[in-house]
Amino acid sequence: MPITTKAGDDGFTGSLAGKKYSKCSPEIELFGSLDELISFLGFASYELDNSELEQMEKEIQHIFTKVSRMEDIDSKLVGEIEKKIEAKEKNLPKLDKFVMPKGKSSILHICRALARKAERKAVCAYSKKGKVNVAVYLNRLSDYLFLMAYEESSKRKELTFF
Repeated sequence: MPITTKAGDDGFTGSLAGKKYSKCSPEIELFGSLDELISFLGFASYELDNSELEQMEKEIQHIFTKVSRMEDIDSKLVGEIEKKIEAKEKNLPKLDKFVMPKGKSSILHICRALARKAERKAVCAYSKKGKVNVAVYLNRLSDYLFLMAYEESSKRKELTFF
């Protein structure tokens, strides 16, 4: 399969579902944000040697496939990540200050910010379609990534507050 097809030169691109979208459509903005997130999760799992991140990257790739077909995700995925958040919160000291990204754990803050960005794009792409689980999942994912960053910062003694 050739990489350069020139099919997108007219300002439109296709999805896995075979639908054509303007390259400035909310759907394509969402696809791009998820692509960024997956790329940084892959980098984070490599840099931090973290199998939990590697698994998360696979989950987001699954979600990306659903989203590129403009399907919503199963609400069970939202429940599963909420359980992960609860478990992680139990093992971390309660926060009463803002955490400042610092050191190697900053990559997790980048992932968190990209998850928030993707969430905003999901709200725009899905708001009129009555599909909300993707946006809710991405909201929880950003919370989870924050907790992972907090945990990693604590382990590395890189924790700084402002």
